[in-house]
Amino acid sequence: MPALVAFNRRWAIGSDDFALSGVVPLLIRLVWFIVVAVIFTEHIASHNHFEKCNAERITYTYFSGFFTIMILTIIFEILIIYVSSRGTIIDTHPRRHIPRLLYSRLFLYIFEILLSILGIVTVSRNWNTDKLNCDNDVMSLMLAVVVLSWSGLLVNLITIFIKFDPLGHIREKEKRKLHKRLRRKSSVRSVFNVETPKALWERRCRTMCCNENAGEAFADVSSIFAQVFEEHDVVASDILAGLTLIRKEHKLLKMQGCMPKSSQSHFPKLTKPSQLVTDVLPRAVHYLQYAISSYGYLFYLFDNIACGICKLCRYKDCICCCYEDENCAGYNTAVVKETNGLTDDEIVYITYQNKIYEIPFFVAVDHKHKSIVISLRGTLSVEDALTDANADSALMIVDNQRMYAHKGILIVSQNVKIILDREKIIEKAYEIAESNDYELVVTGHSLGGGAAAILTILLKPDWPDIKCFSFACPGGLVSSVAVQYSRSFITTVILGSDLISRMSLESLEDIKGQLIKAVMETDQSKCSLLSQGCLSGMCGTDTYDTYGYDEMMLTVNDNQNLECQPNATSSSYQHLYDCDDNTIDETTGLTAVDEGDNGEGDNREGDNDEEDGDHAKNRQLFLPGQILWIKKISEGIERNSCCGKRQYVATWAKHEDFSSILVKPSMVTDHVPYNLMNAIHLIINDNRESHQQV
Repeated sequence: MPALVAFNRRWAIGSDDFALSGVVPLLIRLVWFIVVAVIFTEHIASHNHFEKCNAERITYTYFSGFFTIMILTIIFEILIIYVSSRGTIIDTHPRRHIPRLLYSRLFLYIFEILLSILGIVTVSRNWNTDKLNCDNDVMSLMLAVVVLSWSGLLVNLITIFIKFDPLGHIREKEKRKLHKRLRRKSSVRSVFNVETPKALWERRCRTMCCNENAGEAFADVSSIFAQVFEEHDVVASDILAGLTLIRKEHKLLKMQGCMPKSSQSHFPKLTKPSQLVTDVLPRAVHYLQYAISSYGYLFYLFDNIACGICKLCRYKDCICCCYEDENCAGYNTAVVKETNGLTDDEIVYITYQNKIYEIPFFVAVDHKHKSIVISLRGTLSVEDALTDANADSALMIVDNQRMYAHKGILIVSQNVKIILDREKIIEKAYEIAESNDYELVVTGHSLGGGAAAILTILLKPDWPDIKCFSFACPGGLVSSVAVQYSRSFITTVILGSDLISRMSLESLEDIKGQLIKAVMETDQSKCSLLSQGCLSGMCGTDTYDTYGYDEMMLTVNDNQNLECQPNATSSSYQHLYDCDDNTIDETTGLTAVDEGDNGEGDNREGDNDEEDGDHAKNRQLFLPGQILWIKKISEGIERNSCCGKRQYVATWAKHEDFSSILVKPSMVTDHVPYNLMNAIHLIINDNRESHQQV
């Protein structure tokens, strides 16, 4: 940071990225050089094999040139690694000679290419399958060297292609003008009017997803991507180093009972549910199985590696091979039956249609639990990822209340509702159930969890007794009015530090600000930061992070007046809970600033946001309904231990608990549905054992 400027253009790599990335190629080249030198001196030169070669001079010239270029290349790579390791992320002056070293290295590449061409010509002219014009050992060694040389050149060419910045031709003066325009934007929610980055990201989206009919979706997603990723002159390694620094900050704040500061200052205020957590968990884990089964056979085989295929092949649906059906509908339907114990008659409707704003889902009758289940699949394709990325807010009106929701997921939910209404699927399900006492339950995980929550809100006027279990849904999903509206029929279940459930446009902007601030202030080199990050993340868990932390957080929940002591490290952060004296309306449970979002009795249709007159804060998006938080605690684990037994506790949480992204390795693994299911099972089993002991 900033990015490397060489050959009069910007590259997607920093001048300090060669310190680590150049070590492996250097070691490979050293081993390669030593092996070839040993073979050449011991088995060829010492036995005068060149005298048997018709092209003795050319062959000797080739190997002499090879050793010379290898020695020079090793020297230059050592110099590049040394210079690249100097300075800090921001202080690039000690690395100012990196472009010149790269220019010199380029000349060696040119000579290496010419030498490789000479090697190919020599081998082709002197290699005869019947009779070798040169000694077999000489030609074999030369062929191996040529193949390895071209392989190395191909790897370097691929690396250059990856690090190529399509916008790198913009001059530094034009780049500064672009940054000034970007800084005038108050948030990533603003309309991005710089056409070049937007057009680039739109082209990338079209390349990843070959659907030319989704032009509006591509435009929306590319606008968000362009502003999020083009606002600062950073490269990927800067982000990784910054996340390492932020993780250190977060660990220190946890020990103080604090959380990173959020740009959101007002949150939905809901009363704590009267229902016990232990009563909710058995139902939650049951419908989580439905949500997982909607992912299909790949997820099922991942969890049942040994005998998954054998179990699925008991169903006649599996006779249909994937080669005949690109969606593997037979296997996917068999997973739904096997996981949930369903028969053909109990599956009312199932679809595997997957496009932008369209996700697979199924409707089934669960006689055992007397419920009609609508299960929506989570993110499993590029189209789903683009739907997730369209995270701006869009208007929806339910029961004459104006609400906002995640635009991409709202469109998905509306499309599912259209199918349900057009095909009368819910009505057919109740006909199969032969009872109106069956409960209508909507469930899903990740993208499916978000779509399930919004779909439940849309169906609420027609089906008043509907319920929803939303697992690990995106954090920026619905506005405060929708949260208040759904508090009695939507339960959101989150595991630990799940990244997706804490992700919103506001939290992304917060973490981006923290990252830039941490990188600007650190005096450590990127090499040392990335090394620390790799070592601390090898275990893939945060055992030493959570030791004693959850007990501390439970204490903090009961003492909201506790303030963090400001210091040099945490001066930019605040306490986990805001202590502002906001007036709360007794009837709605919302703060005074959120109350204006209610708009009850306003029947205006359309989504012309400019005419709404709502403030940006009233369009902030949160998790839906009541939140059930599965938190980690440790049992007998040393702080620096990589292994140990996990224990979990379930508690009702507040929406402000998920306003900030917590940087730790488990923020990714906590989103895996099987990890969530295992955690809930552990809590249920522990409760059962404790009751038996009593």
